[in-house]
Amino acid sequence: MILLIITIVVSMGISFLCSLVEGCLLSLSMADIAELSEKKPRAGQLLKQMKEGVQRPIAAILIVYRAHPRSRLAKESRHVNEL
Repeated sequence: MILLIITIVVSMGISFLCSLVEGCLLSLSMADIAELSEKKPRAGQLLKQMKEGVQRPIAAILIVYRAHPRSRLAKESRHVNEL
């Protein structure tokens, strides 16, 4: 039972982080990134590269989102139901 709870918490945490990162990346404007580049050039450059080719980071976020242990959650819930 504890494994089921841990799996649910981890699954929800990963889902939350993926949604948060995706929302932050899509909500940044190029003006925000230019302003950040003045204060922190390396972070600004990384965000500019991600924003210009937004498909690649979004694809990575979706892969992580889909790969987290939902399948284990289903297996554990079936196992608990059998008990």
